[in-house]
Amino acid sequence: MSALTIIMLDFRGIMKTTIYNSELNEFSRKFLVKNPGVPDPSPHDFITQRNAIDASLFESFLLFDALSFKVHGENIPLVILLNHFGVKGVEALLDQNALEFILWDQMIGHIVDDIDGVDPLSHGRFNSPAHSDPEESIKLGFNWMTKQPRTSDKKNLIRKVRDVYSMPEKNLSGKAVALSKSAYDSGKLKVYGLSPDQSAYRDLDLDGRKKLCQCAEEILQYSHLIDSNLSSYSNFEFYKIFNDSNRKIHAALNLQDSFKELSRIENIPDLKKMFPGSSKPFDKLLKLRNKSSSKKFRSWLSECSNNEDGVEITKEYIDAIANSKGFFQTKTGRFTKNVAMSAVGAGVGLLIAGPAGAAGGASVAKLLEPAADFGLDMLDEFVLSGLTKGWTPKIFFDDLVKLEKSNKSMQPTADASAD
Repeated sequence: MSALTIIMLDFRGIMKTTIYNSELNEFSRKFLVKNPGVPDPSPHDFITQRNAIDASLFESFLLFDALSFKVHGENIPLVILLNHFGVKGVEALLDQNALEFILWDQMIGHIVDDIDGVDPLSHGRFNSPAHSDPEESIKLGFNWMTKQPRTSDKKNLIRKVRDVYSMPEKNLSGKAVALSKSAYDSGKLKVYGLSPDQSAYRDLDLDGRKKLCQCAEEILQYSHLIDSNLSSYSNFEFYKIFNDSNRKIHAALNLQDSFKELSRIENIPDLKKMFPGSSKPFDKLLKLRNKSSSKKFRSWLSECSNNEDGVEITKEYIDAIANSKGFFQTKTGRFTKNVAMSAVGAGVGLLIAGPAGAAGGASVAKLLEPAADFGLDMLDEFVLSGLTKGWTPKIFFDDLVKLEKSNKSMQPTADASAD
């Protein structure tokens, strides 16, 4: 599995997190594309991997604002997303700026035969239409669908998805090979059994060339991460040569660990474990992730997870709850409350609609006339709840509790399951 994360500010100055996901592409290539000479994977392996992929998507869409999917050739990951969310659901994610695709055209290989004086590594780019033209990549992806979308839906999807495509730097693989040679010659790879004291760079045997190629592939990934200010869930085998950037590259792990710690405090199951028990999980996901409270939670979690000490997330969480302030707890709100409690309707009209709402406020006041001692009845509480209650990260967990309870209520009883 490989998942990478970019953290940036959107046009409003709000923290935005985007996770770069290559696992969906790897799953597609391993289990759906026929590879000559490679035996077909077992049905058990396919089901196990598919369930793990789906649960990971469920978690990622809840914890991150957007997902950027690596695509190698035809866009099969888009097809999988269409199967999960449907055309309308994918369009909704695109409208939320929640989907991106990177068309991966970079290639690194190694020389198989022993040829003296030849560079052991090769590099280049795939230049077929599927690997270089976003529209062609999307169109070829549709061929993998059993039930084809309507022609009008295809045209709309091609137009919208094409606009969220990007490509890596053109000479990225060449730079990765050059960096690998430099790392080898300077002795940075000795810890992995690749020592210039034992063999010159161009005289490496086949095993050495294979291992050096693996290192170059990881440097290629790291180069892309650094260029794009990304971070990663992946545990790279050759991570020791990236000590200076290691903390930054793996920042996504901090966010995931922070959420797991908060889930433990709130006694909420792991998001991946919640997924299998949910009826129509991706439909519920679309609604939950787009709530304003969920957006605020993702921004808050990203900001708090930047702390070097992951344990601090517990303190941040408790502080956020304890110091939460609704409108009526602010200085302006306390003054307004004296007016609102004596004429609730007028107060709400003024607060919510501004000067234009004053006209309707008087008529609402009669309906919402407060009881003695300015007590609020249920209707008052409903109308004023957005003003009296400040946002806290706990609201997101409250929503997860509701989701978990709905999952349990959907599960059949022992008698029902026996029928």
